[in-house]
Amino acid sequence: MLAEHLEREVVIQDHLRRPIAGAEPGGGEGWRRLVEDADGSRAPSTTAIRVGAEVVGFLVLSDDELGPTDRALVDVATTGVALEFAKARAAAEVEERLRGEAVTDLLTGSYTDEATIAARAARLGYDLAEPREVLVIHRTRREEDGGDEADEPPLLAL
Repeated sequence: MLAEHLEREVVIQDHLRRPIAGAEPGGGEGWRRLVEDADGSRAPSTTAIRVGAEVVGFLVLSDDELGPTDRALVDVATTGVALEFAKARAAAEVEERLRGEAVTDLLTGSYTDEATIAARAARLGYDLAEPREVLVIHRTRREEDGGDEADEPPLLAL
């Protein structure tokens, strides 16, 4: 819709400048040239997509000649994309935390019954009937390292 309104190619890139999505007026794949032109012969317009102070992606347009209304539309689109990036990041962080908690519960035996932990693991994409190799490293902080000989949480690798 943005490409149609602005009548130009549009690309959304992640923070590493990998294309996530793109469009051009009327459809098609012409937008790919914005990310494939390695010779620099075309200088696309790039707007940073921010979540707070952090740049999480870029909105790339085929040129930067925008009127005030189009600039406002780009600003709204950038905000919308930033919200989607934030939502995806939050979901990934929750999944990572849940995954870590499930693995910790498995290793420490902190679960009520096998059916419950098997169902939890299945929701996270693990089949507990399949054999797994797990590496657990137990760390102790030493006084020389600025610690007080306290145990650190274990490091886990699956």
